[in-house]
Amino acid sequence: MKSITLRPVLPALTLAIFNITLLNISYSPTVLADEPIVAAAATKSTKAHSQTLTLKTALARTLAHNPALSLFEFRKQYLQAQKTQGQLRPALALDVALDNVAGTQQYQGFDSAELTVALSSVIEMGGQRRARSALSDTYLAKSRLNQQLEALDVLAKVTRLYIDTLAAQERVDLAKRSLLFAQKNDATVRQRVDAGAAPSADASRAQSAALQAQLTVQAERQHLSTLKVALAAQWGSYKPDFNTLTGSLYQQPWAQAFEALFEHVKKSPNVQIYTQQARVNRAQLRLAKAESAINIGWSVGVKQLQDTSSNNNQALTASVSLPLFSAQRNKASIAMLEANQAQDAVHQEQALLNFYNQLYRAYNNRQQALLTLKTLRDHIIPLLKQARQQTQQAYQKGRYSYLEYISSNTELIAAERAQIDTAAAALKYNTEIEQLTGQLQP
Repeated sequence: MKSITLRPVLPALTLAIFNITLLNISYSPTVLADEPIVAAAATKSTKAHSQTLTLKTALARTLAHNPALSLFEFRKQYLQAQKTQGQLRPALALDVALDNVAGTQQYQGFDSAELTVALSSVIEMGGQRRARSALSDTYLAKSRLNQQLEALDVLAKVTRLYIDTLAAQERVDLAKRSLLFAQKNDATVRQRVDAGAAPSADASRAQSAALQAQLTVQAERQHLSTLKVALAAQWGSYKPDFNTLTGSLYQQPWAQAFEALFEHVKKSPNVQIYTQQARVNRAQLRLAKAESAINIGWSVGVKQLQDTSSNNNQALTASVSLPLFSAQRNKASIAMLEANQAQDAVHQEQALLNFYNQLYRAYNNRQQALLTLKTLRDHIIPLLKQARQQTQQAYQKGRYSYLEYISSNTELIAAERAQIDTAAAALKYNTEIEQLTGQLQP
């Protein structure tokens, strides 16, 4: 598998993602130009199962097809319609009234009927329409931030799955190497047993170890298959159309200093959402105060007067209505909104403290994982490889028992597996840091 370098960045929260370098994976122009993305339905064949998947492709598919992200488009349409509705002026009403009909004496029938036709509406005071529009704008801005946060969550999940799948590929390779060693060891032990240089129990142990190594390969392959299905599900696919993932677990990304990262947190959507909520609360308060203003109802029309002498006369009619105690009725709503507004600064400060703790934990855990990875790679694994080779030579000369020989290999395999797990953990801690800081580089 061709290894490509992974670099730490979350992709832009748009459907077009360019130059994604998260997870220390970098993509050369040649690789991207030649990379198959989705096989056409008419040309699907066994080639689809030999495709390689890059992180860029996985993230692009997720942004384009993840159901959780598509819901925000409907939310945006709803808020836009709400804003349009709020900008409408008060509606005009046509009032028709017929008086002095079907009464007694001179009011029998329609001889004394009076018909009034009028138009009526309300004059909104206090800038209510402007306040409604401003509130709708804050809702739209908050929805955009929520969309960014959801995209960060979804893309971080995909990235972690990608890392887990890369690690699973490495564990399959490790299990294959272990199986190969166990099979060679089985043959070596049989030769020694046949030559009378080792007890027959060693042959049984070696055969058992080979069978267990075979089971491990099968289990690791099954785990890898499960992760591939989970990864493909992130963009709505039931079956993965890729076979292998590109990337390296061991070329870890460079990270900024903790203080610089926390400055990014303060500017990230994670914190901006609290600032935007404060704007929403202020806009709601302004609207509530505007609605406390007295709206003036008006009506203008024409009345037709008809007396018993069948003379028809017309007259203009006009009326004005003012609601009483409207400001008093809105005091409770204003008080609740003012209480919410007073809590905004506290909520944001508490959120910053929580994000600081999360960032500190992820940063320190990543540093520890990198130190462990370096120690395993540069010191522990080379020493264990040397010890296995020496133990193997000593066993063949009859100086060490089979148990000592096989233990040296078990220790090496455990260290190599720990190296895989530690490298994956460091990359996932880096993903958490990228998610908290919201560092988006197109």
